[in-house]
This record gives sequence, C-alpha cells and structure tokens, in this order.
Amino acid sequence: MPPMHLILVRHGESTHNISSVAEYGDHGRDPSLYDAPLSPIGTTQACALSTQHPDLVTADLILSSPLTRALQTMCGAFPPTSASPTMEVWPLAAEHLTASCDIGSSPVELSTRFPHLDFSALPPVWWFVDADTSREDPAHSRERFREFGFYEPFSSFEARVDAFVAALRVRAARWDAALVSKGSDEHSPSAAFSVVCFGHSDFFNLLCERHLGLPDRWLNNAEVLRVELPPTLTTDAGAAAVEHEDAAASSARSAAAVAGGAQETT
Repeated sequence: MPPMHLILVRHGESTHNISSVAEYGDHGRDPSLYDAPLSPIGTTQACALSTQHPDLVTADLILSSPLTRALQTMCGAFPPTSASPTMEVWPLAAEHLTASCDIGSSPVELSTRFPHLDFSALPPVWWFVDADTSREDPAHSRERFREFGFYEPFSSFEARVDAFVAALRVRAARWDAALVSKGSDEHSPSAAFSVVCFGHSDFFNLLCERHLGLPDRWLNNAEVLRVELPPTLTTDAGAAAVEHEDAAASSARSAAAVAGGAQETT
C-alpha cells in the first residue's frame, strides 16, 4: 500500500455545540437538534478553510460524513461551482451516535439540501439504529430517540472506525494500481495518496487512538490535523481489531454499496 496523508477537518461550530443540551445532556427533546446544522459562526469557519489551508483542494480524495454539519463544512470549503473538486459521502465517517444531533437525514432530504453531491448509495437509514428502530423510516429514529433513547455500542463504533481505515487502504491501493497501469510519472515508491476527511470529534479521536498512536486527540471546531496513516494497524486493541480490519478489507466493495464507503464511481 502506498503512503497515505490524512487531513482531518472537524466540522465548524454547530447549533448543538452552543446549545444547553451540550452541557446538560441531550435526551432528544429539542427536535431542532436532530442532524444539527452549522451555526453562523460555523458557516464562517467553513468558508475560511480553503483560504487558510490551500492544500485541501489538491487531495486525491475528498470525503465527508453524511451528517449535515460535516457536509456544510465541506461545501463551505469547496463551494459548488464548475471548478469544484469531486466530493464523496461516506457513512462510515459519521459521528459516534450518542445524541440527537448524530441522527442523520434521509438521502432524499440530503439531496435537496446538497443537490451537487451524490447520495444514491445511502440507504434510507444510514446511521446506527437499535433492533427496535426502523431501518426504512428515518422519522422513526427521531421518534424512538425522543421516547426511549438509543446509543451506538462502543464495540460497533470501533469496528466502524476500523472499516473506515480499511476502505481508505482499498482506495489507496486502487489509486496506486491506476498510476502503475498508466505508466504515470507520478508513481514512485514514495508517492503518497492524500485524503481530506470532514468529520467529527469522537470519530477522529478514536481514529487517532486506534490507528495513529495519538490518544486523547480532540479536535476543536474547524480544526485541521495532518497525519500519516501507517501501512499496518497500530492499535493496541489486540486481535479483535485486526479481525475487524481484515473483515472490512475483504468486504470493502460490498460495504460501499450499503454504506457508501467506497463507491466504484468514486
């Protein structure tokens, strides 16, 4: 696998970040916090990213979590124009579901808000739901969370982060193979695959801990972190983590169809 440069960009300030529930606890009582959008400050932060970090646009892969605050940050950094780079939506990069703001919007809703992005690979419910919550009716997630609450188990979250890394490695290998087959002058043993990911605090913290040897790395709103992804797993989580990654690597293409993680068209 070629070397991989990761540029992790946490979303700008969201309405959840400045709400009272962020401090006192979220029990889903405020419907405005479902799939919380950026605040006015967050929008300003997002629009400043490409000017402050011009290397973002040169990445080989630009992707985002499907949560609205991350998508708005990506689109603020790369406004939709004819010159915009190709941007992808990866449900694997969604935030750890612990609050109402982590319950997403349906692909139909997202397509209306972001018509220049492709949500065709997303199922109706692409975020975590428990066994009693519909996987076909997005509104049921909000009803269930408001009435009973449900949370993504940490083991599921860990497996998803590992699957995200495995999917990145599949894409990097595909990129490298394409350069070789074309006889590209860009290919060399040191050629690096570069990825910009717009995402979330908990997700990036666990990614850094399990795969980058950086524990307790909590990004601030609109903070940018540049890291190198090693070619092998660096987590201390043991054999279980290795099994998660092996399984994710072997099923990366099928996972793409289900979760939008690694589309053939991307």
